[in-house]
Amino acid sequence: MRIGKTGIPSQNQKRLIADGYLIFEHCNNRQATKQDLADSLGIGITGSLNQKIGDLKKIGILKGQENSFRETDFALEMYTKKDPEHIVTSFKRIPFYGYILGKYNGTPITYDIVLKELIEFAKLKPEVANSQVDRVYRLFHESEEFVFSKPNLEEFFTSVKEETKGKQIGKEVANPPPTSKPRLEFHIPPNEPVLKSESDNKKPMEKKFVLTVLYRDEIIPVIDEESYRFAEYLFKKLGKELGIKSEL
Repeated sequence: MRIGKTGIPSQNQKRLIADGYLIFEHCNNRQATKQDLADSLGIGITGSLNQKIGDLKKIGILKGQENSFRETDFALEMYTKKDPEHIVTSFKRIPFYGYILGKYNGTPITYDIVLKELIEFAKLKPEVANSQVDRVYRLFHESEEFVFSKPNLEEFFTSVKEETKGKQIGKEVANPPPTSKPRLEFHIPPNEPVLKSESDNKKPMEKKFVLTVLYRDEIIPVIDEESYRFAEYLFKKLGKELGIKSEL
């Protein structure tokens, strides 16, 4: 997130290091698209993913732009060697954090110090600094606690993988695959004329349908070719999400 003249990650260092490791495991040092990154983190291509990409760039783990990304040499070394000094380095790469750690070397970073530097270093107006200080202070101390505890990264990365695997298993149990492929059902709604009356200036015949895609609660009215194509797209998308073949 942008804070005045500087940028601060929207998540703490522990979460960012874990996210970088999931990308490292999934992408295996290859050029990655946004979809690859989303798959690594178990999220969709949303604003949340874009925020994570920006945060990982800030701490020197990810490089690239638009739809082509790769982990940096620094990240590959950190995730390969598992040296906790690397996470200290990544923490200090964040300009605001690096600045206050250097300026107040050895001095506990208090709430008042963070507020003061949001005004002096980040150039925020006092009223804006007061609205941001709680979040920045929390993120800084959560990150500082993790980074300077010098965690055993071998154990930490193992726990990240187990946690991710557990979420995936839970998701599979909550959403079991269907036993048959999705299908489309067309229904003529009750009390709706199938054909227009002859007295209506002999306008072209018109059928009115309601399309239902099973395994979803959405009901898509199909009234013309454009809406049919949209429904067709949703149907194929559904089949892809469920990992099964779907045909009209």
